[in-house]
Amino acid sequence: MGLRAVVADTGDDGETLVEERRARATSPLEGRDSRVTSVSAFAFLVSCAALQLAFPGDRHPSIGLLVLLIAGYAVASKVEFEVGIGSAIPTQLVFVPMLFLLPPSMVPLCVAVGLLLGSMAGYLKRQEHPERALVVVASSWNAVGGALVIALTGEPDAAWSVWPVLLAAVLALRRDLSAWWRERESLMSEDSQPQLAKTDETLSLLFMGGSPAEDVFAALGPELALVVDRQSFADAPEPDVKLPGACLVAHVHDPQTFAPAVQVAFQTLVGFLNSDRAQKRQAPFLIDAFQLQGTVVRAARLVPREGEEPGTDSNASPAVAVVDDWLLVGTSLEQVRGLVGALHAGALRTVGGGPFSLQVDGAGLLALARDDRDVLVAQHVLEEGLSAEEAGRKVDDLLALLGDVRSLDLSVTRAADGLDVLLRLALGDGAP
Repeated sequence: MGLRAVVADTGDDGETLVEERRARATSPLEGRDSRVTSVSAFAFLVSCAALQLAFPGDRHPSIGLLVLLIAGYAVASKVEFEVGIGSAIPTQLVFVPMLFLLPPSMVPLCVAVGLLLGSMAGYLKRQEHPERALVVVASSWNAVGGALVIALTGEPDAAWSVWPVLLAAVLALRRDLSAWWRERESLMSEDSQPQLAKTDETLSLLFMGGSPAEDVFAALGPELALVVDRQSFADAPEPDVKLPGACLVAHVHDPQTFAPAVQVAFQTLVGFLNSDRAQKRQAPFLIDAFQLQGTVVRAARLVPREGEEPGTDSNASPAVAVVDDWLLVGTSLEQVRGLVGALHAGALRTVGGGPFSLQVDGAGLLALARDDRDVLVAQHVLEEGLSAEEAGRKVDDLLALLGDVRSLDLSVTRAADGLDVLLRLALGDGAP
């Protein structure tokens, strides 16, 4: 999707919406909105204080780590990807490390500070009324639930187990999912219970009536990793908005028993998706199975209708495979293929250095950003009222900054009196 197409599609209505949004942003909150937002922001701050008193925590992060995470959250909050009529920001890439590096009771407040810092430019340029900072604070409520769960479960360590050498990002966790699922009702809020019950019912249905705790989660080892990487779409239509692929990697205790169950669950899930998509008159997924280096890979591809252009959902080509005692469940067939090959080639390694380790490849991160340059430019045009040229320069400045980063390594180890944090940032001349 080029910049011209995005701007042309908005027409006069798009310009009107931009002007209305900018006018509202520079005005203070009114009436009921002001009262409700103020109460929500105040209640959030009270909950932060209550968390600090109830769960002081055993972690003692350095000022440098605290500043790094808050600054990272502020930057992530300003990167937005539009998907259909909605949008997404990659703040989870910073929020998850916060949960495992900071005292959980401190995380919600750090999220709020990060969001405020991310919005600071708008306040200084008078593009946002200062009173609207209350909206930012009130929108930080989502961090409270995650922090509370981590605090109630005893501040578990994150474990970065194994992953291919060249990937954009990895998030990993050491957790006994079976025990956690059995205790979910006591660990999660009352409001989440209906959704948890629905998830339990769905998992049982996918696994032919099996118990999620005893037959699904108990079959997995405690080390889990979520691998995120760029898609090249070499063998598939290229969508306008390109999203990275994500793959769950987990140890399996008994692969001979669990592999067939996972494959049946995958087929059932795709069947459910196709039924839903048929009701919405959307293109269906077609399941295929093939062998890759002796490993059976099951995948689903969209079957576009004649003359239909690839949409955002074309990013999805879900796939599942079991390699030796490794389970792979991903959103991208291309990525799952790469992981299968890496496992067979022994191109995986254990990441050492303690309970938490992060390694980011600068070139991979830059490639992800470049894929959606036009989308980012259009976003700045629509949201900030910039010209196409101004928005292009702003995005190119960001890309140039990313191009100077060769790699980033962060490792955290436990010490007698707290945590030892080692951060290495390698800078270069930029990607060719």
